[in-house]
Amino acid sequence: MAALGPPPLPDCAPFFVWWSCMKALVSSLLCIVTTAASCIAATSKAHAVGWPTYGAAYDNSRHTTIAGLTRANVARLRPVWHFVLGPHERVETTPIVVGRTMYATTGVGNNVLAIDAQTGKQQWRYRPALGAMSPCCGALNRGVAVGEGQVYFATLDAQLIALDARTGAGRWHVQIGDGAKGLSETMAPLYWSGTVFIGSSGSDYGIRGSVSAYRAFDGKFLWRWYAVSPGWEGAYATSANGFSLHRDIAAEKRTVAGYRTAWQHGGGAIWMTPALDPKEDTLYVSTGNPSPVFDGSVRPGDNLYTDSIVAIDARTGKMRWYYQQTPHDIWEYEAASPPVLVEAADAGGKHIPAVIEAGKTRWLYVLDRRNGKLLRVSQPWSANADVYQPYARALENPKGRLPLRGTIGPIAYSPRARLAYVTEVDRPNEQSWRDVLVGIDVDSGRIQWKKMLGPQHDTYRGDPVLAGALSVNDLVFASDPQGELSALDARNGAVLWQHQLGSTATPDAQRNVLQQLAHRFRDWLLPFKRAIFHQEPPTQATAGVDSSPIAYEIDGRPYVAIGYDAQPERATGGAVLTAFSLPAGSR
Repeated sequence: MAALGPPPLPDCAPFFVWWSCMKALVSSLLCIVTTAASCIAATSKAHAVGWPTYGAAYDNSRHTTIAGLTRANVARLRPVWHFVLGPHERVETTPIVVGRTMYATTGVGNNVLAIDAQTGKQQWRYRPALGAMSPCCGALNRGVAVGEGQVYFATLDAQLIALDARTGAGRWHVQIGDGAKGLSETMAPLYWSGTVFIGSSGSDYGIRGSVSAYRAFDGKFLWRWYAVSPGWEGAYATSANGFSLHRDIAAEKRTVAGYRTAWQHGGGAIWMTPALDPKEDTLYVSTGNPSPVFDGSVRPGDNLYTDSIVAIDARTGKMRWYYQQTPHDIWEYEAASPPVLVEAADAGGKHIPAVIEAGKTRWLYVLDRRNGKLLRVSQPWSANADVYQPYARALENPKGRLPLRGTIGPIAYSPRARLAYVTEVDRPNEQSWRDVLVGIDVDSGRIQWKKMLGPQHDTYRGDPVLAGALSVNDLVFASDPQGELSALDARNGAVLWQHQLGSTATPDAQRNVLQQLAHRFRDWLLPFKRAIFHQEPPTQATAGVDSSPIAYEIDGRPYVAIGYDAQPERATGGAVLTAFSLPAGSR
């Protein structure tokens, strides 16, 4: 797991006040000493015990080798604590664990909480003052970054805020963009080498997607790279991976002169945490769909650099290369899942630095990390792979919308098994979903195994799982649409342990007596309400899961934690974090 490095020394220009420069210099030197001490302490342990960043490490692999959790004993996992985050909401936070402290966020209110990762007891809670906002896709937040003794998080009204990691006191805040005009922040920031990186949400509202860098010490703006800019028309590609894009290139070129400024509101949001290669000082970001989403007539051209994997110099913000998965996207085939850094075989079988991303097109893209060249795309993991043609099938929908949803949540990668674990959201029609966990060989692109999550029938009428996977030693964890968390054998997908989320949580206990009575009365009325309005009972009864699981270790004891919305169809539920562990003394 890559070490979290110290910040660069402050760039004090001659005209700065001498005293301010001296304070910054002393602070940076203290941080270097503190970071060095942390690194020495960390190297004294055989394995990393925490979950220090969104993707577990800078490679975004969501893989950890904590001690004590194996295929042989995973069936003994039991809940050890529950923590109530708040009222019903989409919980997409990936908790961060540093030492014995867990940091998590809420969607509603964008609260940040510090929790004892061993006991589940709250240490502090920070409630930001939010201003005008217009988020496109609900009140949600994917988490925080931690570094230099500070916790960094972003808000729905487009603020980036730094807190004291020990006390939760505010340190500094900056405004990234105009929250009232559609730019919002849902990404978990990334901290590295004295810098905090943050992307942008709001493609559907016509924002200009970007990723920005701020100095961690004081929030000073460093650079910004825009996903859409003049010249975004590109080369007018007619196909992608051998499949026609069904474009009328002549018509696009005839109208291009009238849409030269379309890039100014062209989308390309960056709302998933990038991967980072510390040796090469390079960020790898995945970009969102162009805007407007389904109408390509008002944005002729390829719409660079939307729907792309982009390598950016982490020091300067300069683009090094890009790979566009779907030029001129009219299906919402954005690169929604975070990139992951791996070693993968090239055409000659030699393992080279690579970056992978699971697309909504149902291919795993494997690129040469050094230059962006495509090494391979995987076999498609669609249920109908024999007739798979992503772009034509999407055009058959009379609404012009995407019937196949693809991958949204973060994937996991096991360097031990050399497999990527993809949580697949299949949408054969507007009402139904299928959720599948897929193990894919990154060296060949072949699917090694597939496991249906949830109901074992063709379609599920309920909410899809937006959560991702977790790789721990020789295990992989994932959730299903009914809120069941499963542990599977990473080699073959055999189910080894399952737990129904929400079945043991009691979020209603923290409400006062009158609130409890009112909520229970509403739940008692539910059957009558469904009978009067002819509503079918929901298939999903205990938990809604959009949060990805994590794993960590304290005092040699392994833990697995996940957030979810307990009993989402009932008034007595709420947003909950739950941690699991083996019985004390187990091996």
